[in-house]
Amino acid sequence: MKSIAFKTIIFLTFGLTLKSQTKIPSFSFKQFPKSNYNIKNDTFEFMQFKVVKILVSKKTNNIEGCKCWIKILSGEKIISEKRYNTEAVGGCSGIYMSEKGQAQNYLILSKFGDYEGLTILIDSLGKINEFIGGSYYMSKDKSFLFSIWDSDLAGLSILNLNTGKKVYEKELIDEERFYTVYFQDKRYYITYEDGGFSEFDLKTLKLGKKKNDKKFLKGNNLLYEVNKVQNFKKCNCGF
Repeated sequence: MKSIAFKTIIFLTFGLTLKSQTKIPSFSFKQFPKSNYNIKNDTFEFMQFKVVKILVSKKTNNIEGCKCWIKILSGEKIISEKRYNTEAVGGCSGIYMSEKGQAQNYLILSKFGDYEGLTILIDSLGKINEFIGGSYYMSKDKSFLFSIWDSDLAGLSILNLNTGKKVYEKELIDEERFYTVYFQDKRYYITYEDGGFSEFDLKTLKLGKKKNDKKFLKGNNLLYEVNKVQNFKKCNCGF
């Protein structure tokens, strides 16, 4: 991976929902007195950029949700920034990063909350790119990313980590949901919550027909799930 210096595990906060982005005002600690708010202010380096992430959550009677703010700087110049309000709504909230799940030319993060999970890629130009997802799996050569949607909708996004582009997206219907990703005999398989599975061909970028042989996939071929919410000790805005 190219020059990423991790200074601390990152939780992000501040702002409006993704669906109602507006011009982002400057952040001020005066807006959030420490007597009333939990605050995390973390900075780390990615390539030539400084990435600033701030998390804010009210200590009591929190009806404001988890406020998330991402800011990318080159020197003192702001290259890009995003902000979100995320509410747990029965699950986790906030934005998370794992050192285990990073690519050569992208910094990858997961956003949870509001039934609208996102997989976020920060590229070599400092641009913040968002895709429907949440937690994710990486191919063995780290060329592809598989993200099962953390959403009220059931679906799958697959990203090419050489280009930063989405190469496949599928929404399921009839109450089916994708579940995990396997790499077995040099092939990738997407499983369903009911135990079925389909092969995904990375050459044709097509998902095969669903099969139901519960003995076919071997447990040791299950890929590592990056930012799996069940592994977080604290997933309500990171506090």
